[in-house]
Amino acid sequence: LSPASRRGEYMALYSMTWSTVNILAPAIGLTLAEEIGFHWFWIGIVALCGVGILLFIRIFRQAAE
Repeated sequence: LSPASRRGEYMALYSMTWSTVNILAPAIGLTLAEEIGFHWFWIGIVALCGVGILLFIRIFRQAAE
């Protein structure tokens, strides 16, 4: 997927992305939960998961055709 000469850069970017998410996600999640309330926060998460599941199903149905 990546040229052999740039493989290290791609690996570093991938690793940096996950490290950044692990730092920012709890802070953003707690801030949102405090602003809108935990009840609505979890409803939003369930809705996002539902959208993700529907997209997953759609993508794999298209790939199977």
